Amino acid sequence: MNFLKIIILVVSFGVTTLIAQDKSFKEITNIEQVKTKIAEYSSKTNSIKSDFVQEKHLEILETPLISKGKFYYKKQNNIRWEYTEPLKYIIVIHNGKFTIKDETKVSEYDIESNKMFKEINNMIITSMKGEIINNKDFNASFYENNTYYLAKLKPNKKEIADFISTIKIFFDKKDFSVSKVIMVESEQDYTQIIFKNKSINIILNESIFNIK
Repeated sequence: MNFLKIIILVVSFGVTTLIAQDKSFKEITNIEQVKTKIAEYSSKTNSIKSDFVQEKHLEILETPLISKGKFYYKKQNNIRWEYTEPLKYIIVIHNGKFTIKDETKVSEYDIESNKMFKEINNMIITSMKGEIINNKDFNASFYENNTYYLAKLKPNKKEIADFISTIKIFFDKKDFSVSKVIMVESEQDYTQIIFKNKSINIILNESIFNIK
């Protein structure tokens, strides 16, 4: 299920910091205007290359587990999550397949033949198109501060809600790109992914999405 949580990220501080951060946000009244701007940005985004830092916070650990890597996206529905630190681990979605490379082992799964993979794939597609905020599988609420628009998504489906209670997506007000995703499992346990050094609409070679 760690794989499911990674992918739900279509997303990156102690708990006291997280709560304080939320208090700086105010609820948005003109939701449709924000949705339109996010959708417009997504429709113009053909590719993304970004560094990311992932922090896994667990109640049983004094310090978070930190991973680093690179994220690639290319229309339509080509995605590569490449973890480079502390372990090498790659997840690729390409041509209707999920491919996972763990060190030297490569495993491939057909999306259409697996219900969970189909659900994950749908989440990713709607995320990259900016449509996840309208996805009926989630109850969405919207907030803002001086820097971000914040979409809080609560899953309606039990198979997702059993592992994730809330997904928080932070959109940068400067360009409406996703700057941070927080997946909350419980009050003490959550995963945060921060995207850095983003390059938008650059040329990405198709070979990036082939790891065989």
